[in-house]
Amino acid sequence: MKRITFFLIVFTIALQLKAQYNNDSIVLKYNDSIDKGYGGSEATTITPYVLFKPIDTQAYTGNKITHVHIGLKGNATNVYLYIKKSPTDVNPIYKQKIGNLYTGWNDITLTTPYDITGDSVTIGYKASFSSDNPNGVGYSSDRNVDADYVFWNSKSNWFTTGGSLCIQAVISGDKMPINEMALKSLSSVIAGYSDKTVKLTGIISNMGISPVSKYELKYTVNDVGEQNLVVHKNVAVNQVDTFNIELPSDVTGKYRVKVTLASVNDQVDAYFPNDTISSLLTVRDKAYMKRVVVEEGTGTWCGWCPRGLVGLELMKKAYPEQFIPISVHGNDALAVSSYSPLIEKMSGFPDCYVDRKIQGDPYDDIHRMFEQEVSLNTHLGFNLQAAYNQDSTTVNVKASLISDANLDNPNYYAAFVVVEDSVKGYTQTNYYHDNSNGYMYGWEKKDESVSDVVYNDLARGIYSSYNGDICTPATMEAEKVYDYSYSFDLPSVVKNKKNVRVIGLLISPTTSYIVNAGNAIPISTTGIKNVLTPQVKSYKILEGELLVKLSDGQDSYRSVYIFTTEGKLIKKQVVTGDLISIDISGLHGIHFVKICNGHSSQTLKISI
Repeated sequence: MKRITFFLIVFTIALQLKAQYNNDSIVLKYNDSIDKGYGGSEATTITPYVLFKPIDTQAYTGNKITHVHIGLKGNATNVYLYIKKSPTDVNPIYKQKIGNLYTGWNDITLTTPYDITGDSVTIGYKASFSSDNPNGVGYSSDRNVDADYVFWNSKSNWFTTGGSLCIQAVISGDKMPINEMALKSLSSVIAGYSDKTVKLTGIISNMGISPVSKYELKYTVNDVGEQNLVVHKNVAVNQVDTFNIELPSDVTGKYRVKVTLASVNDQVDAYFPNDTISSLLTVRDKAYMKRVVVEEGTGTWCGWCPRGLVGLELMKKAYPEQFIPISVHGNDALAVSSYSPLIEKMSGFPDCYVDRKIQGDPYDDIHRMFEQEVSLNTHLGFNLQAAYNQDSTTVNVKASLISDANLDNPNYYAAFVVVEDSVKGYTQTNYYHDNSNGYMYGWEKKDESVSDVVYNDLARGIYSSYNGDICTPATMEAEKVYDYSYSFDLPSVVKNKKNVRVIGLLISPTTSYIVNAGNAIPISTTGIKNVLTPQVKSYKILEGELLVKLSDGQDSYRSVYIFTTEGKLIKKQVVTGDLISIDISGLHGIHFVKICNGHSSQTLKISI
């Protein structure tokens, strides 16, 4: 009963605060939720601060801070409230003894309201927390450096929580702005390689004392092409709204997106310095697509390894272009000796290495590790093609490399892994049988020994070795395609050549990490060179775009050069696939288009 009464009191206080400050007051804040508690392992005294800069306060010049809200995760004693200009100032401008505060939001009335002059304002409190609940400083998970100053009194040093402290300032007076909104954030976006459009999400806050029913935004991309976005939505005082801006993302480059608040309720916004915000849209060149390699340690004898099988399949389905799994068996009939350097690093199965850099569980950790690696910028593109010889006993591999900068002595290594899909005929131990260890995508319904398992991404060999061979020339010119060829005999353990894939690993000479990778299905041909010639099957010009259909059917890198009739190079582009798109917007008249792949090329004469 006491617990219910406590929550009713807290809920009532929250409603009273909302009612009290909704119509004629503004709350300067960084958050509304108390997500976590900060402190130590024993009783301590801590002084946390938040800073509101002039851009936050100037709209309220001539008004006063009348109340302060403090959010706690634990009860506090001997509390003092401080107001300063800067968190590091020794002496406060305002000091007020509070006494005790309690878990949740606490509303403090200032004995003397604090005049806002337009300067920065720092608000903090000194509080003692007992050993029963030392982590009493409340903060939210959203990080903001201006809301994260913590002075630990017993250690006489500054710290941060990694989030935003729960301290709010309530402002009121007779000079409050009416139609005042502030742009708070605008997301920066890295477009997916297959995305044609992306959405940038922004947050805008109603910081005036009048409800908003309509606001208008203007936005530009690289300071050109101004567009309007009119939003008809009710935004109450002290509340925020989210808006979305959809932009094309099919042309490689970095784009600065600037958004400006044009009007509020069809009126000029009361305070313009917080009316503009910018972010970055990055459209990556597909030639440098980052592919993440996961080398999994597993075994038919390993009863926990079904979760590895599940984890890899889920990731392949979610990220088919950029997730490359390799299932490496150890101490069973499917093991390959050439992968012993990986297996020897693992103390138990299932286990995995992501890009030979991060180690973790192929089910529990795999998504987090993939996200960590796939978000990295890649400066080396790596693409792969493979073909059998005439009797399909040898695999000929061609790797295409491209760098976004000039490189001297790059010395990168390449290793090629043969994997086979749809392998059957082996019995897998299963510790998830009879639901004994929880749900595992149907494995809990199978027996302890499972004989109908289909193994995919099964490593059959790695060539020429686990560490590979140097594949780069002595120097690499930026944006120039370099080819590396390698041949090896198909492993005798392969059951069905139709289910074989070759995975190319590009390995750093300094860290031994995998920096990029390629994936190819070997095709049946008498020679790979003839297949790779970029023969033009057809082309057409459509709305500033040259579409070219090639007949080689390979997803290889190609360099495209566009020349004037006088031979002047005016454009260079790297493309992939057998249907390629070349941007020719802004070009007029007769031009020559040269498409190069390795040592072969073809030139088109086009009229634009």
